[in-house]
Amino acid sequence: MQATVLLADYANLTGNGKPNVMGVFRQIYAPQFPYRHLSMYLVIILQTEPIEESRGERILIVRLVDADGSVLRQLEMPFRFPVRNSGIRPEATIIFRIDHVEFPYPGDYVWQVLIEDENIGQYEFYLNQQ
Repeated sequence: MQATVLLADYANLTGNGKPNVMGVFRQIYAPQFPYRHLSMYLVIILQTEPIEESRGERILIVRLVDADGSVLRQLEMPFRFPVRNSGIRPEATIIFRIDHVEFPYPGDYVWQVLIEDENIGQYEFYLNQQ
């Protein structure tokens, strides 16, 4: 399984499941630290391998990790892939709205994406002092 991961100012799914993603970013400029970011959207598009399509419910875990390896936030969500309707493999698009994230200092951060304990993707970004 592989994941496409984006961090954005806003995201949603249309009625037919298409992701709308606005304001993708890799840097945040903060006036002071610690800094509380009001809202961000983590967009994860999961693509299956043929053997994974029939595995039933799985647990998606996302972790916000700082440069020292400390986990600042962790979210978990059960999901299952849709049934294959045509020749392409099913995808699952999951959007997390994440509010009031506190960043203790400037530097590197990463959102890690795991299925159970397997790391399947990540999104690195940076906090700058303004």
